Amino acid sequence: FKYGTFEWEMKVPEGKYLWPALWLASDYSWPPEIDCMEGLSGTSPKYIKRLLWRSIFPTMHWSENCDSTNGKHIQEGKSNVWRCWLKCNDFDKYKIVWTPDYIDIFYNGHKVKRFNNKEMLAHMNKPEVKMHAIMSISFHGRFEETYDEIGIKNKPMVVKSFKYTPLQ
Repeated sequence: FKYGTFEWEMKVPEGKYLWPALWLASDYSWPPEIDCMEGLSGTSPKYIKRLLWRSIFPTMHWSENCDSTNGKHIQEGKSNVWRCWLKCNDFDKYKIVWTPDYIDIFYNGHKVKRFNNKEMLAHMNKPEVKMHAIMSISFHGRFEETYDEIGIKNKPMVVKSFKYTPLQ
């Protein structure tokens, strides 16, 4: 895929030390990468960082000078984490709008991040950069619990729908 709108309806899993993600990965190289959402649970199985706040955020990865093989990896978004209201125990809607001029991320119809760094856009706008959609779940951190204690076995990530609409 190239420019367009990417939409998911998904329920994040509950469990300790989980790392669910919806993202676009390049077929050309890594980086670039567009993370629509990354969720990081820790000892709380519900992505709670502070009272009533969720730790689910978008992140963008690219290389300086548009050179994926020799360029320095640059990451934006994680240092400016957007903590927002998400149901997390029900289906939430996630969306990426990727244009030549910006990349917007939406959660449940609310724009939570705009990526428009000129260096990043130069990398993303290279003709050979195309992306494919990935829905993944991983573990992070160091932990001693068993899989049963983590709780992922009975609470998987569920993707209800995915839709791609090319830029008109």
